[in-house]
Amino acid sequence: PPSTSAQPLVPTKPSAAAYTLSAANLHYRRGEFDAAIQAYNLILKQNPKSPDAYAGLVRVYLKQKEVDQAYEIATEGVKATDAPTVQVALGEVLFRQGRIPEAEQAWVKVINKEYPSARAYWVMSRVRAALSLYAQAKQMLDMAHELDPSDPDIQKHWISSLTRAKQIQYWENYLASPTNDDSEAHADLQHHLEYLRAMENQPHHSCHLVNHIPATETNLL
Repeated sequence: PPSTSAQPLVPTKPSAAAYTLSAANLHYRRGEFDAAIQAYNLILKQNPKSPDAYAGLVRVYLKQKEVDQAYEIATEGVKATDAPTVQVALGEVLFRQGRIPEAEQAWVKVINKEYPSARAYWVMSRVRAALSLYAQAKQMLDMAHELDPSDPDIQKHWISSLTRAKQIQYWENYLASPTNDDSEAHADLQHHLEYLRAMENQPHHSCHLVNHIPATETNLL
């Protein structure tokens, strides 16, 4: 039983590093990459083994298409700490490099440790979808979104899995908020939203044959 002389816990203020990590993540999710890099590097100066800072830097460089730089940071992070957060980030780099089996191995290792990593489930869902294992992909995507619905990468893939009407609603809210998408990606999403709106206003059409053809033969070339 607990000691009767134990003192009640007194809430403490978050550390400066916690404030910096929160700010760094916010910069990343808003697309303010230079500020995010500066903030993550500041955290590493305060704590050279911070898995969140290493993972944050990796994802910033991936967003900037600096894959080699992201890989360098990820390997440094794995040497500094074996935390699941860094392992997931390394897997994201390997996935970007096309080293899918190695990436999947890193993510499975994290998931098997029962570490609740939203991004591990997200990237695993992408691999499952590429293998046409759509039910598993959707299950993992839903798990990722449940763990971290504010992650912009997870959010975009999750929205795409919804019905057309819900997609329109969520894409409108997404595009109206600050994101870390580049101008080309933002324009593509805007065009996709316009397409969904146009389709929503069209009457429903079922597919059917133009002519009734009971049988036919053709050469296979």
